[in-house]
Amino acid sequence: HDPMASAAELLVQHPFDLLSVEQRGAEHEHNDLVAATTIREVPTACLDKGRELVLVVVHDAPRNRVLLEVPNALGWRFHFGAAPRGVDVDVPSVADCLHDAGVTLARGIGLRRTGLMLFSFQGSHAPMRVHVLVATPDPDARQPGTFYPIDDVPYDRMWADDKIWLPSLLASGDPFEGHFVFDGGPGADSALVRHNYRRRAAL
Repeated sequence: HDPMASAAELLVQHPFDLLSVEQRGAEHEHNDLVAATTIREVPTACLDKGRELVLVVVHDAPRNRVLLEVPNALGWRFHFGAAPRGVDVDVPSVADCLHDAGVTLARGIGLRRTGLMLFSFQGSHAPMRVHVLVATPDPDARQPGTFYPIDDVPYDRMWADDKIWLPSLLASGDPFEGHFVFDGGPGADSALVRHNYRRRAAL
């Protein structure tokens, strides 16, 4: 019996409000998970490797382009990914990760918290909670990776959820939350079977 698999399956079954009122009041081996009513309340111990993840969208808005394929510690192919130390997302640490990868940010414009996502997977893989931050690159600096025009982002080679939240983020910059359920493990080959996405006035 794999308790982590049970926790993952519980989230897969309830992708919209995470958990129903009836289940929140029921006895369950994952009482701390059952008590969660938002993505933020899902216990860190139930997440993949017990850690929070960060995705950074490097958006050059004046030139209508986004920087993708920057080498990163998580090995993510398109988005820049980082795993901050501790439970809270440490913005300075994420900025250091970008600097170490060779990304030069615009002066006076810091990282901005923009999104919060939960990825659940059918099977035994534990869920992933991902904090989305937006960064503005220095337009005059040479950057690693590849700049793509925002109307030519290669969504066909990316995770299926990207085409849901990324166009809106690049167009408006509005904060958002999303819960995405995949039929397999993490990766572009897994199909998105359910999701709940909403833009927020504030995060």
